[in-house]
Amino acid sequence: MEGTSGELEKEKILSDKVEMQSNEVEHNEKQEPQPPSPHMPLSLPTELSPSVEQPQKLQRKEIRTAQLAGP
Repeated sequence: MEGTSGELEKEKILSDKVEMQSNEVEHNEKQEPQPPSPHMPLSLPTELSPSVEQPQKLQRKEIRTAQLAGP
């Protein structure tokens, strides 16, 4: 039975991690002012996009860093 409880523990830890990540994303979203329109044209910067996925988040950080560095 020890093996089973160990597996359950692993699964619990994994689900906790996933929960933390989704909370983190929500928290980041709340900090930035969201545009009133849910449908944004693709030409706008990703920062204005209401639906942000993990890969886009990385891009946003790079864009921000580039803007901070400036010409």
